[in-house]
Amino acid sequence: MYVNPSKFEMLKEIAALRMVCIYLQLYLNTHPMDKEALSKYIYKHLP
Repeated sequence: MYVNPSKFEMLKEIAALRMVCIYLQLYLNTHPMDKEALSKYIYKHLP
């Protein structure tokens, strides 16, 4: 199966951003009072 190189790079970027969100969510579950991390998480999830 052929995947366009630019599409493949975009999919890799999406996967990396998804992992950042997952790790930040896990961190916030254990450090709920970290205001800096919380503000970064909220900023990434605003439309």
